[in-house]
Amino acid sequence: MRKVELFFSDAYDPVSKSSIDVTSDTVSLTANVKRSIAYWKVPRGAKWRVPAVINDLVLKLKDDSGNELNEQTEITIGFKGPSEREQIYELTTFVYRRYKNLTIQQQQSKDYDTAVVFPSDLPLELKEDDELHILVKSPSDVTLSFANSTIAFSVEEYNYHK
Repeated sequence: MRKVELFFSDAYDPVSKSSIDVTSDTVSLTANVKRSIAYWKVPRGAKWRVPAVINDLVLKLKDDSGNELNEQTEITIGFKGPSEREQIYELTTFVYRRYKNLTIQQQQSKDYDTAVVFPSDLPLELKEDDELHILVKSPSDVTLSFANSTIAFSVEEYNYHK
């Protein structure tokens, strides 16, 4: 087992299925419509375990002008298997407020652990080719900028054989 850090720079665009270019890519969010903004695919020959308590998520979401998204923005972590066409199964949803009020350094500090730790419907084991998604629902129309935004969290990775 090893910990794998996941960042936007390692993620894929759910629409184009291509890697996200964190220097220039954006995603348009329509008010009150939940949509996947990024996903990570479990590599061949591996299995990921997402813990029951997520305590290392670092999150800063900003628009193309550098402004943080509204604190009422909903963030959802979900997944789908390789055979699902559109259906993403939602694991946990929370509002962005707790992350907006803390700097990235504070989010990474043990002094603020209780502010950014939350339980979920996990643990979850994902097998090769499964996808782990981040979905966002903003209360207003906004263009999310990957260049201005940060996401980081870890999963446990295991090698496995069918």
